[in-house]
Amino acid sequence: ADGLEAVSMRRVGVEAGVSTALVQYYFPDKAALLLFAINDCTAAAKERAGERIRTTIESELGGGTGPAAVSAATVRAVLGELLPLDEGRRQFLLVHQAYFSRAMHDPQVASLYRDDTPKLVEYLRTELTERQAAGDVPEGFEPRHEAETLVALAVHVGTDMLLGLRTAGAAMELIDYHIGRVLPGAEGSAGSHLSLIHI
Repeated sequence: ADGLEAVSMRRVGVEAGVSTALVQYYFPDKAALLLFAINDCTAAAKERAGERIRTTIESELGGGTGPAAVSAATVRAVLGELLPLDEGRRQFLLVHQAYFSRAMHDPQVASLYRDDTPKLVEYLRTELTERQAAGDVPEGFEPRHEAETLVALAVHVGTDMLLGLRTAGAAMELIDYHIGRVLPGAEGSAGSHLSLIHI
């Protein structure tokens, strides 16, 4: 609640119930401690996200829906992980925001922002490219540009939600609109999965 600047070896030791010397044994300085913390937090968030996305895909496949609907629901679930749709995701995004200013002058922290987004864009690009080959994405659409647009949109509306400028329903309505534009054959199917991403 006090921000990263308030973090100290002594404070971490008090919170963990160990000596400051023990904290310093594992972390030579505050930078190493903060880097470990954000890496650990990110790894846990990715694990939870992966489980929610797998649940969405399995639910779609089990329901007998077509490939376009499965793809739309998958894209929707992936983008939903960039939004504060429950307390866990809200806390993770707040931590991520807190680290952002540090990333401006810490290359190791910056790498977390620099490396993860391209991987997410590439995942969505691959998904949309496959659906375009199957005729589910309009021919004039460029999958990479569409993937980048969807990610940028989700990041933007996620920030709006943190600031109280947009509700979860309004955020997902906007995302659903753009998914329906890219995957028109699946329009109307993705919107039924609000419960899967805990809005």
